Amino acid sequence: MSRITDIIKLVREELADKTQSVQRWTDFLFLEYIKEAQRDIAYRLGCLKDSTTIDLFYNVPIYSLPENAIRLTTIKDSEGIDLQIVSHDYMDNIDSNWYFEKGERPLKIVYNLLKRKQFRVYPIPYKEDYEGYKLGYEISVGQNNDDFGIIADSNDVNFDSDFGCVVDLNLDNSQTKKENKYYGVLTSATNFIFDKSVGIVSDSKGKLVFSSPYGFVTGIAKKVNNIIAFYDRMPKDPETLESELEIDDIYDRAIKFYCMGMALRNDVESQDRNLGNEFIQFYEGELRTFRQDSILGYGTRNESTIRYLGEI
Repeated sequence: MSRITDIIKLVREELADKTQSVQRWTDFLFLEYIKEAQRDIAYRLGCLKDSTTIDLFYNVPIYSLPENAIRLTTIKDSEGIDLQIVSHDYMDNIDSNWYFEKGERPLKIVYNLLKRKQFRVYPIPYKEDYEGYKLGYEISVGQNNDDFGIIADSNDVNFDSDFGCVVDLNLDNSQTKKENKYYGVLTSATNFIFDKSVGIVSDSKGKLVFSSPYGFVTGIAKKVNNIIAFYDRMPKDPETLESELEIDDIYDRAIKFYCMGMALRNDVESQDRNLGNEFIQFYEGELRTFRQDSILGYGTRNESTIRYLGEI
């Protein structure tokens, strides 16, 4: 038996709902309550941790955490140095022009707890030698003149490299003039990100100037640096009764109280709803105990944890 079936069995015993032929609540309903409880515990206690390396790009100030992230807890730069996590109000009080400042090395992370999956890097990632570089340099047959003239695939073009660099172009002269716009396809390049979903350009606008129909790109930002983001994350939802729960089994008692409380609170009988509220209070008491334990700690305190500075 799995932890989920064990919890459901215990819930049924305490609710006197063991007779299968006349069960008041289905296993599917209890599975949904267990999902809710696991997500609530992970969200409120931050018991599931993860980290990811995030590349910083030229002139790109805003970055995102993974989809399962709950909240940002710590940021380290590429040398392992902790960065302060501060609020927008905190930065406004220091310097009203902080939004526009640029620099090669990140100094602070500006974070809003009401928008938990995104943060801003201060100063904006920037390198002097990247200023004004040209995109889409000319590529002639059998020659790649510049690193920015990279195209990954095209009809009637053969490549001998996995990285999409043009080494040789075998073109039918009759098609070169008619279909040259199709040779500007760029799908991926090391240390580059795209600001559009499709890397095909047949027409360019704005400040970009291209010297050749070959090697066109849509919009890229060159890598400046990287950081490591540590965050609390949501668990993966169990899909069946045999699925594994991601949070530790010390929370099973709390999950049991949550299931009992929610089952009774959704009942038509007012007496049962009152009893359900009592079980939810038991659940809240379990979470308070876990929170107190996490504050006390039983090992060396993690000095890398960054205190959130300022108000939202």
